[in-house]
Amino acid sequence: MTRFSFAGTSAAVIASATATLRACSDNPTEAGPQAFKGPQIAGGYGFACTEMVVGNANDLQELSRMSTEDALVNLPVALPNTEFVVPLPRVAPTTFYNRVGIIWPPQGHPPAAIYTSPYFDAP
Repeated sequence: MTRFSFAGTSAAVIASATATLRACSDNPTEAGPQAFKGPQIAGGYGFACTEMVVGNANDLQELSRMSTEDALVNLPVALPNTEFVVPLPRVAPTTFYNRVGIIWPPQGHPPAAIYTSPYFDAP
């Protein structure tokens, strides 16, 4: 996974950017959306996790599932289907969702000749 990091950036530059962004807001004291990252689960040779972005009123703005490329390596090649349950962040506000499920049918499923290749299914 690729993430942008402020490591090595001076505190003055970060403080200046923060002050500038707050000055553009309708309400300079209002905090922006918050991101919460969930615990990692193993998958293949890598891992997966979720991330939630919630607004000021604890409204869910974004729900993402992220995984490393290695999570796609060494997945089962025979039945039965494998279901990965990726938990949501523990410290995030309560939402309608409580987890993200991903199903890996290694031989697809009926109807024949349509879904007969391995793929990820997110019900």
